Amino acid sequence: MNEDDFSFGSEDSKPRKPFIHWLALIVVAILFALAVALLPGALAHADTVLITSDFAIPHTDVKTLEDEHAKAEAEVEKASKKAEKVRAEVNALSAELSEQKKRGNESAKRLYLLKSKGFEFFDLLLGAESLDDFLKMSTYLDAITKHDARQIAETNALHDEFVEKQRELADVQTQAQERLDEAASALNEARESRASKQRLGVATAYAQDSGASVADDGADWFATEEEFVAEWAPRIDAYLAGSPMEGLGECFAKTSWRYCVDPRWSPAISNTESSKGRLCVRPYNAWGWGAADEDPIGLALEWGSWEEAIDAHIRGLANGYGYTISLSGAKAYCTDWKDWYKNTLSEMGTI
Repeated sequence: MNEDDFSFGSEDSKPRKPFIHWLALIVVAILFALAVALLPGALAHADTVLITSDFAIPHTDVKTLEDEHAKAEAEVEKASKKAEKVRAEVNALSAELSEQKKRGNESAKRLYLLKSKGFEFFDLLLGAESLDDFLKMSTYLDAITKHDARQIAETNALHDEFVEKQRELADVQTQAQERLDEAASALNEARESRASKQRLGVATAYAQDSGASVADDGADWFATEEEFVAEWAPRIDAYLAGSPMEGLGECFAKTSWRYCVDPRWSPAISNTESSKGRLCVRPYNAWGWGAADEDPIGLALEWGSWEEAIDAHIRGLANGYGYTISLSGAKAYCTDWKDWYKNTLSEMGTI
């Protein structure tokens, strides 16, 4: 081995070039990754939360709470039916107990009289005319005593059963009602939370632009999903009529209800960005989602269906921009935010 074996090469071979070349590529890759990271949702997968920011509204699963409330109502109804059955049993026992108490009282009186008069074995023996008479009288007295004792025991047992049935009746109704009260309280708390988000979102929009009063959608966040959809699906359908998204009003309404977002917002953005889905930058992307200025087509997201796209967009609005449109949200959504804001706000007012 000679000295050349340890050499980094001559000037002609330029051994350092590959190292510098790869270093440069690594630096470029890092810078590109940082740039992408700064683009809100630019390369995010459609199934992930696209954008998060200070405008985020935490998602409350009201549907689950509504289901729990419905189950609790069913439990109350079931408990009421059971209570009716138990009440019938209580009434029957009450009548039986009344008769049994009469028999038990008579038996108790006889036993009391026998003992109070001091009726003893020798009294029975002295009163008997013969041995056979004595045995008959003894057997008869024993039978009466046992009968009376049994009547008293049956009275006490029936009374205990009656008391237990009354307790069961009270417990059935009380437990079911407590379950319903808890479910109703949780549901009302969640609904109030959503309504407060609506109020906050509208107040924020109005505070940033006095002309944004149209951002108040008047949606009822105490309504059930079915009631909410019945109110908003027809209005959104009318707005989207004749467009590629025609007939998707129910999907928009359900998804808006799920994520607690102004139900007019996503449909209106679709008009601003793609003329209601007529000019999508990528398949089913009617909102320019992820289409950063650097490479709108390359960075824009795409989905496999309108339903998937609507869910991703409204979820992104809820997590990244708040309840409804605002100046700050418009600035975060796109570069040319002034016209975007004006046009979208105007369209929302028509839904």
